[in-house]
Amino acid sequence: MADGTMMTLMQMMMMSPTTTPSTTPATTTKMTVITPTPCVPRCPDGFMQLPDTSVSPKCFRAGGSPATFLQALVECSRTLNAYLWCPGSLAEDEAVRSKFQLGTNTVKTGCNDLDRKDSFMCVGSKRTCNPKRPPYGEGDSSTSTSKRCVDIEYDMKRKDKRKWSIVYCNDKKVFVCEVPIIPCP
Repeated sequence: MADGTMMTLMQMMMMSPTTTPSTTPATTTKMTVITPTPCVPRCPDGFMQLPDTSVSPKCFRAGGSPATFLQALVECSRTLNAYLWCPGSLAEDEAVRSKFQLGTNTVKTGCNDLDRKDSFMCVGSKRTCNPKRPPYGEGDSSTSTSKRCVDIEYDMKRKDKRKWSIVYCNDKKVFVCEVPIIPCP
């Protein structure tokens, strides 16, 4: 960037289309950078809504094989407007686990603090997420400074309980991609 700072991967992915005039002494032309429209009127191929859309109106797809945070992020971003899942409620967690038969697997989420230390955000949605005080389940009380990503562990003793754990981003876990339904104008 002009001020010498670098753009993060997420900033680049969230850029909107731009039209840049290009001038020469003899002619003026318009060069348009083509990016897909941000609307998603229905679930993209391979994505499905939950049986009860009141739990979440978004579309979901289980990832292929266990992956690191970056591998999962890349796989999810292959679909327009899709990103790594960041559940907002226990009901959503349970519905997604049931829909994709994730059972008691630990699930990698889009929650991380890679852009700014100790400022956890859900990649793609720009929603804050606090693994120490999650929207449901038990938070992580660790003080590690080298762990920057968040997984959700299933509590085998209490089915209604989840533990949000701050982990190394290179740990491979199962993951889910999500994409919001965005009506077209």
